[in-house]
Amino acid sequence: MNPPSALTLDPHDPQVVAALQAEERLFDYYGLSAQTHFVTLPRYGLRMRISEIGRGQPILVVPGNTGEVFPLAPLLAELYGRRIIALNRPGGGGSDGMDHRQVDLREFAVETLSAVLDAFQLERVPILAHSF
Repeated sequence: MNPPSALTLDPHDPQVVAALQAEERLFDYYGLSAQTHFVTLPRYGLRMRISEIGRGQPILVVPGNTGEVFPLAPLLAELYGRRIIALNRPGGGGSDGMDHRQVDLREFAVETLSAVLDAFQLERVPILAHSF
């Protein structure tokens, strides 16, 4: 399969700005302070937004459903003493979008997780995931 074309967001689009501000207010409500990073999936050329929260032992969080981190805010607030590396899967949470029907899903998932682990220099990490 050929890599799908990336569908990028305009970071200045008022709807994008409003969505990211709403996420920030939600995180504030739960006492979460997120640092934003971007990881590019080399084979696909997609930029994926990563939210890094807290300090301590790392844990990788892979949200299901729409692929956005914000619905997990109440859970993330309970992960005391952890360095949460939460990815906003392609198509959600300020990451580039794509047509998931154009990729081998297993291959794509492996590359996605590998790219994040490499970017954060993690050899082994517990993974908290659902749905995907």
